[in-house]
Amino acid sequence: ALTVVIFRGLDASRPNEETTESPARVDVALKKVRYTETSDGIRKWTLVADGVEYWRESETSRLDNIEITFYRQESGNDVLLTARKGKFHLDSREVELWGDVELQTEDGMTFRSERAFYSDENSQISSQEEVHLASEGMDIDAVGMRYNLETRRLNLLSRVEAEIFDAGAVEN
Repeated sequence: ALTVVIFRGLDASRPNEETTESPARVDVALKKVRYTETSDGIRKWTLVADGVEYWRESETSRLDNIEITFYRQESGNDVLLTARKGKFHLDSREVELWGDVELQTEDGMTFRSERAFYSDENSQISSQEEVHLASEGMDIDAVGMRYNLETRRLNLLSRVEAEIFDAGAVEN
């Protein structure tokens, strides 16, 4: 049920590709920003952006050229999420991403889409757009996905097409 609420909220507040606020109202503009979210002294994730514009009234920041590293304490297999643009909601620690969104896991999975959404509340990255996932031995295309960073559970939502192959096999 929570996922449905998140997806509905994402559709209703889809950011404009060019700007999310009026440039005259920017409270703070910064270049080369690094923000690390911690819990009980343990790093959860780090966000790095080339540029940030912050609006105090809405508690949101517009981001350019984003890299978010999610730290997996139990396995050490960190996850890297990148995009050209984004919007960070400081109050909820949610991030909307668009433009060449890519997620890479240290165990070899790569996810690509034009839009994605990160929810800190449930440690989940999701997209309602067309997605392409590649991993050793398979390529998958689908519309919509949810990936839980803690459990590593991946749900593909619709129109799933998969190509499974033996990566070690030699074609004749």
